[in-house]
Amino acid sequence: MAETDIIERYRLSRGRINWLVEQFREDLERDTKRSCSLSAETQVLTALRFYATGSFLKVIGDTMGISKASVSRSLMSVSRCLVNLTPDWITFPSANEEINETMADFYKIAGFPQVIGAIDGSLIPIRGPNRDQHLYVCHKGFHALNVMAVCNAHLSFTNFVCRWHGSVHDSAVFNTSNLHVHIEGGGCRNGWLLGDRGYGIQPYLMTPLRPDHVTTVSQTRYQKAHTKTRNTIERTFGLWKMRFRCLDHSGGALQFQPNRCCTIITATAVLHNMCIYDNTALPANVDDPPQQVGMAVEPWELIAVDNEAGSSVRDQLIRDVFT
Repeated sequence: MAETDIIERYRLSRGRINWLVEQFREDLERDTKRSCSLSAETQVLTALRFYATGSFLKVIGDTMGISKASVSRSLMSVSRCLVNLTPDWITFPSANEEINETMADFYKIAGFPQVIGAIDGSLIPIRGPNRDQHLYVCHKGFHALNVMAVCNAHLSFTNFVCRWHGSVHDSAVFNTSNLHVHIEGGGCRNGWLLGDRGYGIQPYLMTPLRPDHVTTVSQTRYQKAHTKTRNTIERTFGLWKMRFRCLDHSGGALQFQPNRCCTIITATAVLHNMCIYDNTALPANVDDPPQQVGMAVEPWELIAVDNEAGSSVRDQLIRDVFT
């Protein structure tokens, strides 16, 4: 099969697929008395085919020549193996050299200084669970999981949290995360995250000004630079969902219980970073991610409370850099 055909069907390059097979072989190939046990190759390709299309398990099984039950087992086995790789593939910059390099990459986008990450939440549609179904209904009216992620300027995830139901506010997800603990403990002294108005401004988290508060040229410059730089997380989510259609409405909704959905979603985040690292392009029949330059705010995003110290840091930044 040609390399382009492999990427179109499985989203990964031939070399990366072979690497995954060898990495997971010991975990996937189990001792059995049956004569037709599934190989590591079949299980990895089955999982990748599901991530890429989001098709029903029966359809994936017909394609791979295995049963629906085998598809389900293979998908979850491979997903758990990928989740175990999360600490190696999704890492927040901590060393001075990493932080400085990240800041320099973000600065090249629109001249916004000292940015160590862009943060946002994304809703991944799932089938309504049997228990506490109402908790998973998001503000857009469908059942979902609310995923929080931070990215760098190369559209790679540097922090990823997938365990909250869709009704939880973005700022609440961040405030209960290990990243929040890390930053509050001084892990972000010389830089800040960029977030939308769904997050309350903090000394370590810069948010845009409210439109009615933009009255000067320097404030307008800040607003434009913030929007263009923070847009990296929107592009990252767009690229991630276009590469793995099981996450997007175009692929339907994940038909599993929430804990299994969290495992699958996190597995695709690890694969996304592998694709960025390998410079694996989207297939020719998949459009590039949209460039979202607007700053439309959902009513629920206005709940976040601003911090006085954070507002002071933002005002000082506008005076020092954007005047």
